[in-house]
Order: sequence, then C-alpha cells, then structure tokens
Amino acid sequence: MAALGICFLLEAILCLRGDLRVELAGNALLAAVVAFGARRWRREPGWVRAAMALLAAACGGVLLWRESFLPPLFDSLQFLADPAQRPTMGYIGKFLRGLLNPAYLPAAAAAAGLGWAVRRRPRTAALAGAAALLAAWAASERPDAAALSRTVKDFYAAEAGRRVAFPARAPRPAFDLIILHVCSLSNADLRAAGLDAEPFWRQFDLVFDRFETVTTYSAQAVPRLLRSPCGQARYEDLLPPPSPECGLAARLRAAGFELDTALNHDGRYQNLLSSLLQQGWTTPPARNSGLAPVQRGVDGSAVYDDGEVLGRWLRSRPAGGKPRALYYNTVTLHTGNAWAGPTRAGRESQAEHYRAAAAELFRGVSELLRGLRRSGRDAVVLFVPEHGANLGERFLQAPGLRDLPLPDITTVPVGVALIRGGASGGPPARDGRPVSYLALAELLSRFIERPPFGPTGAASALASLPETRPVAENRRSYVLEVDGKLYLGWKIGKWTRLRR
Repeated sequence: MAALGICFLLEAILCLRGDLRVELAGNALLAAVVAFGARRWRREPGWVRAAMALLAAACGGVLLWRESFLPPLFDSLQFLADPAQRPTMGYIGKFLRGLLNPAYLPAAAAAAGLGWAVRRRPRTAALAGAAALLAAWAASERPDAAALSRTVKDFYAAEAGRRVAFPARAPRPAFDLIILHVCSLSNADLRAAGLDAEPFWRQFDLVFDRFETVTTYSAQAVPRLLRSPCGQARYEDLLPPPSPECGLAARLRAAGFELDTALNHDGRYQNLLSSLLQQGWTTPPARNSGLAPVQRGVDGSAVYDDGEVLGRWLRSRPAGGKPRALYYNTVTLHTGNAWAGPTRAGRESQAEHYRAAAAELFRGVSELLRGLRRSGRDAVVLFVPEHGANLGERFLQAPGLRDLPLPDITTVPVGVALIRGGASGGPPARDGRPVSYLALAELLSRFIERPPFGPTGAASALASLPETRPVAENRRSYVLEVDGKLYLGWKIGKWTRLRR
C-alpha cells in the first residue's frame, strides 16, 4: 500500500508538470486491486506475495504508460518486432540512455524519501497519495473537447476546397527543378545543435521560417509534398493515389518536365519508394552502385554521401532536351544513423552526431548549388525538410520520439534557390508567415508561368502566397493552437492542453 501511495504521488507531480494526463478510473481500479490483494494474500507464502506485488507493479506500469504521452504500447512492441523497421541494438541503447530526464530526479527522490518515512503506515501513505492525485487532476485544465474537434473539422472542410491553378497553356519551363526532401531538420533542431546561424541559408533567395510539415514521419511527408497543389488532406485520405489536379507529379509532367528520382538510401525503410510510386512519381531512382556508404541507417542499411549522389545526377543530366524535375530524398540526419567507417566510430552524443551529419548534408547541398551555377542552366531548388528530429525535446517526448506532432518537430525552415547561370544573389528574403505545401505549389505555378530570375523575382514571388493554419496530424492525434494555447487531441475525441 505504501508503494501505491508513492506511485500516486509521482503521478500527481507529473500531472502538475503537464507530463501526463490522469485516468481516474484506471487508478481507482488499481487501488481496489491492490487493497483487495493486501488483505487476501497477506497470509500466503512469500513467493505468492512477491508474484502478486510484481503483477500489481506491471499493471501500474501499463497504466502509467497509458497516462503518459508515449506511443501506444502495442504499437511500440509491434515496431520492435517488425524486422523491416526494427532498429539496431546500438540505437536502442543510445535511445534508452536519452530517456532519462534529469528534471524528474528531484521528484522521484522526494517521493522515495516520503515513502521511506511512512513505510510503517501504508494505508496513510496510500490515502495521502490518492488525495494528492485527485487534487492534481482537479487542478489540471480540461478543455472544451467538442469545440476543439469542431475547429479541426472546420479546418479540413475549408482545406478541401483549396486548389492551386497551374497555368494551362504556359510555355515549356526554362529551368530545371530540384526538390530536396530532407529527413529530420526543424528550427528547434537547428537551435539545439547550435546551427541556427549557419551561413548555409545565405545561399537561398527565399527562406520560409514557419513552414508547417503537418506530420512527423517520412511515410506521410512524401504524400503531403506530392499532393501540394491541393489543400491539406486528412491522414486517412493520404493512402489513395491523388487526383490529377492534386498530384504534383502530374502537374509537372503536364508543364513539360521530365521526372527524375534519386535517394541517398535504398528507399525501403517505411516504404518510401512505394509511397513515391503511389503518389505518381513513377520514375525509378538512380542507382548508387559504386558509392561507399558514409553512414548506416537505423535498420543497418547503407546511407550515401549527399554530394556524391547529387553530383552523379548533375553529371548525368542531358545537356539539352526537356527540363528536368528531380525528387531527391536524404536520410543523412535520421535519428539512429551511425558512421560507417571505423575512423568516425565512437560514443558521440546524439547532438554531436547530428552536428557532424548536418555539416555533411550542408556541404553536399552547397556542392550541388555551385555545380548548378557552373552548368549555365537556370534552376529552381526547393530545400524542404520532411519533419524535425526532436533533437533536444524532453517535454512530453524523449529525444528522438516523434509520435506527437508538436510544433518543435513540425515547424521547419524551407529554402528556395533561384539559380541563373553563374549568378549568385545576395542575402535571402525571409518570410515568417505560417505556410505549408500549398504555398510551395503556388510558387511553382508562378515560376512556370513567369520564370523568377529577374532582379525582383524573389521578392515578387512572396506576394499573396496562401497561408495555412498550423494544424499538425499523425495517425492518432492532432496538435493545434487556439488563442495562443496549444492543445493535443486524440481521434477518439479527447483533448488536453499542453504547456509550452
């Protein structure tokens, strides 16, 4: 009973911190089971009492998992059991080390000390813990779930009617298009890694500082990008192939582009290649044969150098003919990657690995931009992160976890480079409005109709771009902001307010 009181007290502290939501019914059931067992099994042999104590602890652990913001337990076990997704043991060890939040240690020590002090009065400890838990639950804010659900419903109803009208009879585009789809890079990641002042961004003509990726996973980021000509779709609507008016691949083909594909990985993890095909980007990826891997992915697969893969595509691009549209996907920054060569092995922290990998990524993209300028051909380059890495997050989610689509993961910087022959522009025009994929489709539509390479091309391209309210969504949850407050909603109709 004393242990039950300590458990209740810890739950109360975490509830007041905003790190879990209390389920009163589950706690009441657990208390009833423990109280019944304490009376029923106290005269049984020691091994029986120990077994019952372990069972009660397991039930308490499952309840605590449900109350936390961790991914559903069944989903987590299914992920670990799937050989196509299961991470390496090295990654699991590094992830478990990162789970420990130092902010919890004082609370745990205080609860343990209190439990020791009242160890001879177990009922008093249990009642005190239950009272603290009930008070914490009463003090927590319970938002208007119906109003928030209605806000989400109205948002998607409005998005369903939004379209970007690509020019019907525009001349053949006079530029190549390169879309760099980058795994795991958010504004918060850049700050956590000390890269927010990186000169890399000065190579772009436009930078969107508040781009909303909507999702925190690559498997959903691909269809969201390739459906950019239409408004934001619900998670459930991403699976079917897009209609011709919503498919970016179809729009680019109709405009006169030949489509290319390149990856710095094999495309099997999270079925990325299958997602590309399903969304209409049907060109097979260029082969990376002969390239030496620089990293190993979370599943042990090869990850190649961005500069080498992009340089190979640039060299193989035909000198004449139709303009090319390249979709390039990179997992250089993916959480759980490890250096392939022994010279770079070591027990570096996640942040240290991220900084080194970001330097490699930025170098490779910079080489591409320089190569495009030397080529003498005009080009538009879109640098679009899929989502963030949750590099430094400890609020609600341990570093590396991305089950909840929090703003620190879904708010990313997007760069647009307008390359005209050997010219190199000045500092980028920065835009802080809330935008998403629809704004990128609108930019491309304008560029196809009127190439943006004049002296005012970058600035004029920003005029009247469509904004999108930041509503993030994963398979089970939403995150949205209302009147400056952040709310997390589950698709079963429950909502909770999140502290920042």
